[in-house]
This record gives sequence, structure tokens and C-alpha cells, in this order.
Amino acid sequence: MTVMSPLIQDDRGWESSETFREGMRQLASGVSIVTGGTMAMPVGLVATAVCSVSVEPATLLVSINHAASAFGTISATERLTVNVLGTQHEDLVAQFSRPERRGERFRSGPWVGEGVDPPVLEDALAVFECRVVQSHPYFTHTLFLARPERVRVSGGRPLVYFSRGFSGLAG
Repeated sequence: MTVMSPLIQDDRGWESSETFREGMRQLASGVSIVTGGTMAMPVGLVATAVCSVSVEPATLLVSINHAASAFGTISATERLTVNVLGTQHEDLVAQFSRPERRGERFRSGPWVGEGVDPPVLEDALAVFECRVVQSHPYFTHTLFLARPERVRVSGGRPLVYFSRGFSGLAG
């Protein structure tokens, strides 16, 4: 029998505990790079909190931490692109996850873009070029509801985040 430890509320009323974190480590997630800005001034971050909200109308939910370097640009422009990563992109995860490697982010990988559109990873498994239609701040994050204006699907073996590590799924 598994013993459930209670959630503890801190002075801000947040529920937090190591048990909650451990439980979330058991939830496998797809990995994406969410981009904003333009190819002239690109921003981006690794995201595992991306999901479909509805098909009609097509809408994604993207959760972004306020501390992320891309947050301000995405909030201001109300445009973002979700680039779904495959196993061949694991090297990009380190570049987009570590602040000290920020300068490398758009130097490797086949990034393309035009005009006011955020950069697109040309060999992503899927690309959703979106306009933000609603945003909802929630403590340290903002939940962006985004409608794809263009979608491209290439397919391949998806990169998955599970229990603090990355791996591929047979596809």
C-alpha cells in the first residue's frame, strides 16, 4: 500500500511537497521549443506544458513561467510557435534550458522565419504557428490559449520528458 503524504501549504497558500513533485515526475510529457519574436530578434524556451484544448476551434494551451526570458516578448506580441521535438533534437534542449547557453539557441538547428513570425524549427515533428487569443496569469506562470494559424506535420520519434530525463518513444 502506498502512503500518501499530505500537501503542505506555505505562507502564500501554495500547495507544495516533495510527494507532489514526485507524482508529477511520473507524468510523461512531450517536449517542445516555444519560440517568439522574429528571426532578427528570436526568443525561445523548452516547454513540457503544452496541450490541446479543443479541435473546434483549434486551440492550444501553453504554460510559460514569468521568469523565462521569452515571456515578455510572447506576452507583448501575442504570437508564439510550438515546435514539437523529436529524438534528434535532444541537443537543442540543453541550449534552450540553460541561461548560460542563451547565445547558442538559434545558431544550431535549421531555424527559419519571415517578417513578424516567430522562428520555426524546420525539422520539428510538428509546428503550430499561433496567435494568442487569451492569457491567464496564475501565480508564477501565465496560461496562454493560442489558435494555430498554420500547422505543419512531419512526424518521427517524439522526444519525451519523464522522471527528470529525456527519452524517445517508438513512433
